[in-house]
Amino acid sequence: MSTLESIRAAVAQATRVVKPPPPSRNYTGVVVSAGKMSKTVKVRIMKQDWNHHVRKYFDRPVHYLTHDPASSLREGDIIRLASGNRFSKNVRHVVTQIIAPFGPPLSERPPLPSLDDIQARKDEKKAAKTERKSARITEEIRRKKEEKRLQREKRRSKEAGKTGEAKVADSEESKPYAKGVRSDMVIEGSGGLHHPGKIHDRAMANSQKAIRLKEKAQENEEELKRTDDRLEQMRVSGEETGKTGTEELKQEDEKTDSRGGGWFGWR
Repeated sequence: MSTLESIRAAVAQATRVVKPPPPSRNYTGVVVSAGKMSKTVKVRIMKQDWNHHVRKYFDRPVHYLTHDPASSLREGDIIRLASGNRFSKNVRHVVTQIIAPFGPPLSERPPLPSLDDIQARKDEKKAAKTERKSARITEEIRRKKEEKRLQREKRRSKEAGKTGEAKVADSEESKPYAKGVRSDMVIEGSGGLHHPGKIHDRAMANSQKAIRLKEKAQENEEELKRTDDRLEQMRVSGEETGKTGTEELKQEDEKTDSRGGGWFGWR
């Protein structure tokens, strides 16, 4: 199953889950502020607190922000509201009935939707939000895959010596071929069969380094050959004088050291 199919299955599963309705309590209150917030009114309800000193109940006003889905409430209305429905950070109550309207009659106001309609609308908005979220996740996954694909292509092009058609066409006239590379040569690399192309800075440095190493190897061979010839001459002369070539070589080294040369000339 692909990533997109798994996301769609998760979204479908989330939309099928029906949560039980939250426990609610019904209150009766008076609208003290309306028309100042979008689909929200302030309702005052009276609660009672027990006074231990006087030993009797006293009324205590409490204000709740209540959701008005149809904007049908006016200031002074006596309404019935229910808790357990969270609509925003501070709105956790919804109006369920207008008991005594104040001002315009109920026939001139928008009708109040039922709690089932409000819940169905909330579920629809939640499903749309989940769909948008899944679409964003899918787009993010597609974008990351595209970036990885471009990085792989760039890395392969770099390994194969392909830095762009314009750069290759320009280098064909301006830069020479590397040493040992023919114009009709085709080699096999990580990207398949391709022409080695013109040398760039790294290839030029490697070619020059190889030339220097080859020259150094030739110099070492010549030095070794001269040393062998010298030892052979000393051996022949030593047979005539009774000395070995190694003793003559040590005597020459001592003479060189006494003149201030050799390895110990710095002393």
